[in-house]
Amino acid sequence: MKTACRLLQLVFLAALTMFIFGGCRAQTTTMSNPLPTTTLDLDYADFPELLIDNPVLQLSMPEDDYYIYFYGRYCGHCLEIKNLVLTTIYWLEVDKVYIVIVDGIEDVNASISVTATPAMVHIVDHAVATVHQNKTNVLNLLPTLE
Repeated sequence: MKTACRLLQLVFLAALTMFIFGGCRAQTTTMSNPLPTTTLDLDYADFPELLIDNPVLQLSMPEDDYYIYFYGRYCGHCLEIKNLVLTTIYWLEVDKVYIVIVDGIEDVNASISVTATPAMVHIVDHAVATVHQNKTNVLNLLPTLE
C-alpha cells in the first residue's frame, strides 16, 4: 500500500511538472498572447529585479522599449487583477515590464501622466509612448505583450 501511494505521488508530480514547464506556453501565437487561464500565486516581491522605487529611474531603464506597471497597495482594482498581471509578467519572453508601487503622486515620475492605478505605461526611447490607465485598459493590453 505504501509503495502504491508513493508511486501515485510520483506520477502526479511528473504530470504537474510537465504541465508547468511544457504546456503553458505551447499554445501562444505570434500575433498576440491569450491571457493565462491559470494564474500563479505570485506577489510583487517575487520580482525584486523589476521593482522601481525611484521615480527618476522610471524613464531611464536600460532598455529602449519597456513597460511600467503602476499599482496601488490599497487599490481594489489592482488587487482584483494582481494575479493575472503578475502571471503575465512571469511568462513574458520578449517584453519587459517594470513595477512601481504607488502610495502617492510623488511615486510617479512628473513626465508620466498617471493619475490613477492600475496603469501600464509604454516607454519607448525613454519617453512615454502610451498610457493604459484603469483596470479595463490594462487587461486589454496584457494579451498583446509577448
